[in-house]
Amino acid sequence: MLRLMRHLCVLCAAILAVSHSPVQAGDRAAAEKALLDTIPADAWAYVAIPSLENLDAKVAMMSKKLGLPAQSLVGMAQGMLGLGELLDSAGGMAIVVTDFKTMSPEGIAILMPSTNPDALIKKLTAAGGGDDEDDEDAPADKDVTRGMLMGQPVFTAKKGKFAVLGRSRDACMAVLKAKKSVGAAMEKQRLAAYGKSDVIISLAISKWLKQFEPQIKAMLPMLAAGAGGDATQITRQIDQLMKSGADVDSTDLCIRMDESGVSIVGMGTPRNGSDLAGSLSKRKPQKESLLARLPKETFAIAFGAIASEVTSKDIDEMAEALPAQLKQFGDEITFEEDKVKSLARNLGEFSKMLGKSAVAVSILPDGSDGVLGATAVIECSNPEEVISSLGKLVKEFKGLSDNEEFAKACEGVVHKVGAEDIGGAKVDTLSVDLAKLMPDIEAEEADSYKKLVGKDGFMLRFAQAGKDAVVFGIGGGKKRFASLVESASSKGDGLAADSGITNSDKFLPDAKTAEFYVAIDAIVDGVQRTMAALGEDSDVPIKLGKINAPLGGSTTVDSGSGRLDLFVPMELITSLKDAFMAAQAGDDEDDEDGTQSPPGQKDEDEE
Repeated sequence: MLRLMRHLCVLCAAILAVSHSPVQAGDRAAAEKALLDTIPADAWAYVAIPSLENLDAKVAMMSKKLGLPAQSLVGMAQGMLGLGELLDSAGGMAIVVTDFKTMSPEGIAILMPSTNPDALIKKLTAAGGGDDEDDEDAPADKDVTRGMLMGQPVFTAKKGKFAVLGRSRDACMAVLKAKKSVGAAMEKQRLAAYGKSDVIISLAISKWLKQFEPQIKAMLPMLAAGAGGDATQITRQIDQLMKSGADVDSTDLCIRMDESGVSIVGMGTPRNGSDLAGSLSKRKPQKESLLARLPKETFAIAFGAIASEVTSKDIDEMAEALPAQLKQFGDEITFEEDKVKSLARNLGEFSKMLGKSAVAVSILPDGSDGVLGATAVIECSNPEEVISSLGKLVKEFKGLSDNEEFAKACEGVVHKVGAEDIGGAKVDTLSVDLAKLMPDIEAEEADSYKKLVGKDGFMLRFAQAGKDAVVFGIGGGKKRFASLVESASSKGDGLAADSGITNSDKFLPDAKTAEFYVAIDAIVDGVQRTMAALGEDSDVPIKLGKINAPLGGSTTVDSGSGRLDLFVPMELITSLKDAFMAAQAGDDEDDEDGTQSPPGQKDEDEE
């Protein structure tokens, strides 16, 4: 382990030296191309910095935004490496895993940009005491020589504008003798993402799964026992995950920083002709917002997605999986397997009726009936049939077992057809009586939850909205549900017009298969109000004002690649930093005024 840590220190020092070197003029695109044309296409993984001077500028910008001292590591790193101006800060750099079968640093190579690779290699070779002329075991190939870096032996070689450094000769040779480069083999959508990135991490996931498949499968019995589930079912699920992983040709994580915030792109590119490629080709991203039919409330979390295709194979798999999943209710409850499989197939057929969906969890205004509210809007061609089928599914679920305990618990779930008339809509209700569902719960505790979702308790209301949707709502009572019906029935912008969402959306792809937003400030406020409503200590250490800068994310299909985007606004980053600093300062003040407990005794908030 210590040996591995020493090797990692050498790698980190090399990165620090070049990424904090004085900025020189350079063509970022040319530097990126030179780097990608040097990385082997068959690499197991690599971390690439397309432009070192660009990354250096971004780090300086982030330090300034966060009010952090701009500590230059140039002197320290260059002193450690002793390579000075031979390092080219205008170039790009990469750490490449050429082979990891032995799980050791011997399979790692560094591509170090140099103003004079020959001179750099000569300097390292001299530090190592010369080349291999006196080494009887050295291969005749002199493209790779021995050297020394930071007191550690390395092998060195030249490829283009790069000095290739490795802990083994094989690692260097894998770079030198590569038949094809990443740059030559890469798809255009990956190149486009790389061109906007400051740091790139790429993994040939199928290689790793193939190498470690025996170890993963050997762990399945232990995983099944730990999860308390059915071993056969868990094995089937992991096999399916590994099969999907084997279909992935490459996975990339691209990170970009600018004045607006931090963008992260995850991209998975499937093998041509694979099942995954076929599945992705059927996904059709859309440019219209998926959140337009949600109410414009103070949201904590908002999510929207296009419909997913449900195949006969999916339904069969659901029918096989559901019996095992229901075993989690306990061995004392026996479910009739035929009925369970019938329910699973009906659920699958029900899913076929559903189109685009949108969900939001909201923090309700002061004075509302409750603190939290949830909304779901599902588009469909026949809302009446969807509502009717949902009622049938609830009834079918209740009939899965004759067990007395299960039947008694089901009495706590009551579905009423057309129970209310709200906003001109006939409303079904699905009420949950916690006292019947969980006999051990105290009546006072069950009633306390009404402070969160309103005096109706856990009552789910659902009704037709317009001609092509069903709206679901919990929390806020009848008054709020009337507004949900109105919003879901309209063709306005709804929650999509929220200023925080529209700002984050600018940094996400135009066409999406799903989008989501997380408002950290609203979540903190919701936690504080929830604790207060339940009579608990609401002194949450992190305090945030209204910043209206949600974390944004989306999924899409980009020229055959599955893509996940995340955007963290700079305002959110700086606000969180200030909040943590303020919380830390508060802790320090408590320590200084003597309120901390004596040694060996915990503070009250630690008990």
